[in-house]
Formats: sequence, structure tokens, C-alpha cells
Amino acid sequence: MSFQEAPKLPKLGELPELPERLAGITRMMASARAKSGPSKERRTADKLVAAYNAMNVDAIIALRTPDCQRVFLPASLKYPPQSNAFFKQNLTAISQIFTSFKIVVDDVIEGFASDGYARIIMYVSAFGESPVGDYRNQYVWKMGFTDDGELIREWSEFVDVGMAQEFYPKLKGEMVRRAAAKEGGPHNQSVEAQVKEAEEHVKVTSGAKTSSGHVGGHYMGMQSGEGGVR
Repeated sequence: MSFQEAPKLPKLGELPELPERLAGITRMMASARAKSGPSKERRTADKLVAAYNAMNVDAIIALRTPDCQRVFLPASLKYPPQSNAFFKQNLTAISQIFTSFKIVVDDVIEGFASDGYARIIMYVSAFGESPVGDYRNQYVWKMGFTDDGELIREWSEFVDVGMAQEFYPKLKGEMVRRAAAKEGGPHNQSVEAQVKEAEEHVKVTSGAKTSSGHVGGHYMGMQSGEGGVR
């Protein structure tokens, strides 16, 4: 009776390096995904970008679960999260001021978190035109999805503080001016005066000193539990 000789196992030095093996697996998964088309989550994220580019506020909100909150990062900024209702209010106000707005996706990272839910991270650039100047911004969006991948259930975004300090006071000034005109308020106040008033408000809410020497405690109107103009 004869026995077949057991196959020889490769020596440790003959095994491919672990990083190379992982890289190979990653490439295989990416290739398989490319052949099968984008995931449901990616299609939802792409719909969101399209809704922003069309400035379709209802479509943007419709892609979120009712309890989805807009969380701002880094946490050190201490921006309170926004509900869908407040987010919609902000988007509606801003959409009436921008004459053009476009989102460009610079990069996408897609995978699964430890909780088993799919996650997508998008690096995007925003370009817009408004009566108070050109808008150039960069965002990092992190999205978590429902089981079917159709809706965004978690949202966090890194904000550009520099842009907020430079552009949003001007934007807020224009919003104040339009609101005053709509309500029959003072029409002779210049945009520059409105902007100065808004800048003072931002200093108050950011903890910076205003012209009166006051030091505020919040930033960009993020008071009363929810965020301000975005």
C-alpha cells in the first residue's frame, strides 16, 4: 500500500508579502465592481451631486432619511448638527442668491464600516457665482446609507473655515438686504453696510473681538441648538 506524498508547503520566505497580496485583492475587487457597475450607494451619492448641480433642494432632502442630521467637522468647531428642516431652510435661502453653482467630485472612497453599513467619502470642489463675489470651496462628505442603499442615513462634512470667515459674512449681508427689501424695510442701506453688520455678527458668534471689544461664544450664527447660514 502506497501513500501519496503530501504537497510541500512554501517556505515563509517564498510567500508573497502581505501588502502585495492585499493590494492584489483590492485590485480584483475594484475590477469586479467596475464590471458590475457602481453600487447602489454610489448611485445615490451621484444623485446627490446631480441634485446639487441642479440646485434642487427638494431632491437633496429627499435623498436623506427623515432623521438624518448634518454633522459638521472637525468637532473642535463646536457646530451643532442640523436637522433636515433647518438644512432645507438654509439651502433654499442660499439657492435664491447664487446665480450659478456647480459641484465637481475630485475623489471617492467606498467601503464598509465595522457596523456593516456601507460608507462613501467624497472629496468635492464647489464653484459658484453670486452678487457678492465668486464662491470657491472644498468639502469632504462622509455618507452612511440605509440597507438598500437608496437613502443617506448618516452625514458628516469637513468645512472650510477660511471660506466661512471670508465669504459667508458677505452672503449673509446680501440675504439681510434682500429680506429687508422684501419686507418693505430700509432700502437705502448699502450692501457694504449690511456686510459690515454681518461681519460683526460673525465675530460675535465666533468668539472673536468685535469693534466694540465684545467677545462672542458661538460661530457663524450656530446658536439655539442648530446651525446658521451655510
